[in-house]
Parts: sequence; structure tokens; C-alpha cells
Amino acid sequence: MTFSGANTLEQIKASNTLRIGVGEHDAPMSSISKSGKFQGFEIELAKELAKAILGDGGKVEFVAVKDAERMDAVTQNRVDLLIHNYSRTPEREKSMDFSMPYLSTTDAVVTKKDLGVQRLSDLRGRRVLVVPGTSAEVALNKEPQIQQVPCSTSKECLDKLRAGEADGYARKITAIATIPFVDDRFELAIKRIGAIAFNCVGTQKGNRDLMEIVDSKILSLSQEGFFADMYEQTFELFYRGELEEKMFVLDDIYEALL
Repeated sequence: MTFSGANTLEQIKASNTLRIGVGEHDAPMSSISKSGKFQGFEIELAKELAKAILGDGGKVEFVAVKDAERMDAVTQNRVDLLIHNYSRTPEREKSMDFSMPYLSTTDAVVTKKDLGVQRLSDLRGRRVLVVPGTSAEVALNKEPQIQQVPCSTSKECLDKLRAGEADGYARKITAIATIPFVDDRFELAIKRIGAIAFNCVGTQKGNRDLMEIVDSKILSLSQEGFFADMYEQTFELFYRGELEEKMFVLDDIYEALL
């Protein structure tokens, strides 16, 4: 892994530009609209954080980052912040600094309906798509009899699943819960594998001045009802009410810190 010098808070303010790594095909977190603009839960959060860091006159530069390149985008200084459905783990903390969580989520598995899968062990001897380096891969590693099939983007993974190259697809529930809506051959068979994950904003090691502003803003946004409002405007509409707010929003935890 290559590390290059991070842009400090002072340098970011001097340039009046904040580079934020986001997903390109990760609705409702982040995606590109028909008009070519980024939209979604994490995009709105990014805009609020940029205001806190640069003020109203600052420029936000959204950088599309592939899932498998999220850590590299940070450590190679291609972005100042990463807000891309990325959870904090002990292994990742060796290479990056993280904010307090802004969302909780789980890894889940979509499978063919006719398999009757109810638990991870039901997939022993079967093929399951997974993006290397993700927490879903970590969860699957606990079942070595499951044959992991690598894929790198949401589109590639879905295309392979629908083409019959695998029996299931493991990823964050936010990324795969809509698959049964578009193809009724599949179902959200397992809503949680592994531990609950907490999505955080990432930056390069040692950029704590920047993270202090981010942490403070996340707390104030919670007080203002931002996360609950954004859930209604993005998640609730996107998932047609299938995934409950309590699975994601952390306002009850934030209350204990205020």
C-alpha cells in the first residue's frame, strides 16, 4: 500500500476545495442522477460537512471511487474525505482515521428463491459473489466451504448474479436490498451476516483537526434531525418501506453524547 502526504485542514481551507470520495452506483447512498449530478444520503451529508469545514463559499469536488479502491483513494491522497458506505474496522484503522459513525448497517445476502436459504451455513458448497476487501468478505471467510466469486462494482456483481454465475451475493444490505424488486427470482434471504457495521467518514492518518470538525458536525446534524429527515427522503422511498429506520439511524446513541 502506498501512502502520500494528506492535505491538512489548513491546506484544504487555503484551496477552498474539499475533495470527497463517494460512490457512483450506490443508491440511495450516492449515485448520479439523469442530469449528471451526484445525489443521495451521503451526498447530502457531504455537503453539510463541506459547509462546516469551508463555509458557504467553499467548493465540493465529488470524486467517484470504486468499492475496491476506497482505502487507496484515501491513502494515495486522491480525496480529502471518504464518505462511501465504508465502515470502521480495526484493520482499516491501521491505515486511516475515522469519524464517529453516521449510520449503522449490516452485511446481508441475496440468493435465488428456490434455494430456500435461511442462514449462512445453507450456502456451503455454493458460489457467492462478494467484493474483495469488504466486511462481507470477512463474514464469508468464516464459512470456508462457501465458494467466493469476486466482483468489483454493483453493476458487475448484479450482472453476474442474474447471469447465473453465482447462487448468492453478499454485501451491505443497503446495496442489495432492492435486487428482489427488479428480479423476482431472488430474495433477501439473510438480513445480517457478521457484526453490525458502523459507517464513518474516513481520512488519512493524522488528519485529526479535520476529523474534529466532522465529528462535531455529525453530532449537531443529529440534534437538528438531519439523519431522520434524510432517511425519509432517501431510504424510506428507495426501499419502499422494507427496511426500518432503526436499522440505520443512530440518533438514540447520539443523544447519550449530547
